[in-house]
Amino acid sequence: MKAAYQDIRNKIAGEPVWFDGNGVPRYCEFGPEHLPSIYAREAVLLNIRCQACGTPFAVGLGWSQFFGAPFSELVQDWQRHANDPHQWVPIHYGDPPIHGCVGDTMNCIDVEIVQFWQRGSAHEWARVPEFEIALEDE
Repeated sequence: MKAAYQDIRNKIAGEPVWFDGNGVPRYCEFGPEHLPSIYAREAVLLNIRCQACGTPFAVGLGWSQFFGAPFSELVQDWQRHANDPHQWVPIHYGDPPIHGCVGDTMNCIDVEIVQFWQRGSAHEWARVPEFEIALEDE
């Protein structure tokens, strides 16, 4: 379960545009430069929904060389095995942002990768649309 961040949300009238991997509400348009890790080499904006009430959220995650296989490898493997009904989604957010529902304590349903970004050797971010895929059959 993530923190509620009411100290932030109570000071801003509008709804967050997206949430980072810690559930921190973000009020700017998503960009990989807004992720909490300066070491991120890949970044995704995911659409998820609450398992209990279905509330949708946009969430951002980053990958750095310190944490397992790169997102790009996970997505490529997912694409190679697209017909395997037992395959897990390649990138998973975990519990949704706090929204006052029993689903706050449940894993979310990952719906789609809306944006996929990679940082090149010049440290500039580039969008990689071939990894922007649906994760759930509608």
